[in-house]
Amino acid sequence: MKTLYKLLLLSFLFTWTFSSCSDDDDVTSLIKDPVIDTVAPVSLLRAEVTENENELLVKWTNPMNKDVYRVEISYSAVTARAFSGSPILVEASKGTEGEVLITVPCYDVYTISAVAINKAGIRSPKESVKAEPYLPKATESDDKEE
Repeated sequence: MKTLYKLLLLSFLFTWTFSSCSDDDDVTSLIKDPVIDTVAPVSLLRAEVTENENELLVKWTNPMNKDVYRVEISYSAVTARAFSGSPILVEASKGTEGEVLITVPCYDVYTISAVAINKAGIRSPKESVKAEPYLPKATESDDKEE
């Protein structure tokens, strides 16, 4: 009878010990692959003038963070006459080029800002650049009418 209890106890300990060791990929992937709590800023931010009045083509390179999710683009006029009421959100993936065409309300010098956002909602430091849109030159016929 003692032998039976010893075997039963030994099998219980054996089962309990080895059942707690699993090869569960879901748990290990969460431990090995957390969302990083910092995001690098976008790089090579630039605003190019287009041929159309009051348009700027904003281009940038997304950060190399694998969790980068979106880039937020906003603008404001240096003279504070105009600003983007709602920022423009653009889908992003790591290391790729991004671009968006923005139409500003009036001619002015604008500060254009970009912020990278990861899947956890963590924001990068803001990168900014100044630019002014195309302004058509006055023709001689415009001058004579005045």
